[in-house]
Amino acid sequence: MANDPAFLFYPGDYLRDTQCLSEPSQVAYDRIMCEHMRNICISQSQLKFFTKRLTDEQKEELMMVLTENTEGFFISWVVDSIQKRRAYSDSRRNNRKSTAKKLEEKPKNISLTYDEHMDNENEIVIDKELLSNIMSFFDFTEIANFDKMRDIRSFLICLTANERISHFEKQFESYSKLINKDPKFKHSFLKFIGKAKELFEDGIWNAENWTEKYNQKYPQKTTSKFNF
Repeated sequence: MANDPAFLFYPGDYLRDTQCLSEPSQVAYDRIMCEHMRNICISQSQLKFFTKRLTDEQKEELMMVLTENTEGFFISWVVDSIQKRRAYSDSRRNNRKSTAKKLEEKPKNISLTYDEHMDNENEIVIDKELLSNIMSFFDFTEIANFDKMRDIRSFLICLTANERISHFEKQFESYSKLINKDPKFKHSFLKFIGKAKELFEDGIWNAENWTEKYNQKYPQKTTSKFNF
């Protein structure tokens, strides 16, 4: 992508894949990783080009860390990072358009708060308590489920950038209350947050009005303040 030439690099994922590769296999891996910026899936002909100088044993090494689907081959964590980066960039772009439109309609001073760095861009501040609550809800821990914490962080950044975080907080509160009373309504983590390429709008959290669903299933009892 000409307008977004970078993605977030995760050394842990890279070392996990490459630590047992021979040097030629690692070079091919690196070239495929870079090619993903142009092609999410590597075709069979492209794979042959990248591995033409490898021995059969080295090719076998490389195939152990590649994922294959009907469209071709890819490095799963790289594709995931690129898609999240693009979703993040799209949300930032949409947010800037929305802000510009508001300024045209009603000029005012706007101060956006940022605190962390992400590929030469400042990242939007997220509610760390909310992140922690989501981790706890799905029984995740920072040490055992660092990848899930990273996904939740991307999720919250996207919703914050698109001014959807307040809606999510209300939905999550009602969803949590409902699950506490009836666990059968609980969905998997990935279904709950949705897909980055859809800006997470396809997640279960946004599928229906969970406050309304909770109130319908567990209506609050009303008592008269008058005694007869």
